[in-house]
Amino acid sequence: MPSFGDSVCDRENHGGDTQAVHAYAREDLDYWESVLERTLPGGVFGENLTTTGLDVNGAVIGERWRIGDELELAVTVPRIPCGTFRGWIAERGWLRTFARAAMPGTYLSVVTPGQVRAGDPITIVHRPTHGVSVAAVFRALTLEPSCCRRSWSPTSSRRRPGRWRALGRLSGWTDGATPWSRPAVVGPRS
Repeated sequence: MPSFGDSVCDRENHGGDTQAVHAYAREDLDYWESVLERTLPGGVFGENLTTTGLDVNGAVIGERWRIGDELELAVTVPRIPCGTFRGWIAERGWLRTFARAAMPGTYLSVVTPGQVRAGDPITIVHRPTHGVSVAAVFRALTLEPSCCRRSWSPTSSRRRPGRWRALGRLSGWTDGATPWSRPAVVGPRS
């Protein structure tokens, strides 16, 4: 992961093991089609996995998904919209509109590599009991920093490493790394 033809332009803020896959729900794209009054094909939000019938934003941090026969992914962090995303969508006030909807999609890490084919079933094989969802973390990081426990709530940008380490504990990262401290991986590992 990522696949051939997939590129990461801003490696400081995107990519790496914790952001190997970006999943977004087709149902959420359908919502945005009605808001933006235009067709939005799968992949238009930068996702490399478009799902159907799965509540991506309700996924719990650390949840594991099996796709097809081999691939297993772990939910890591919500997608935080950036200037590149704003430019791609080209709508005035887009980042604020997108954030208020709190339908960010999620990044996932690869637990077990495997092939993915269109139409492969996605099965939730593990769901942590802490109950912290992608949408809740997104709201805490963007709109409502006071809504969550201080141990992982972003109260200031100077605390970025600490809050991500706390999220890492929820995600099951055991090496203390953060999304920003992990090396970007382009292509399969040897």
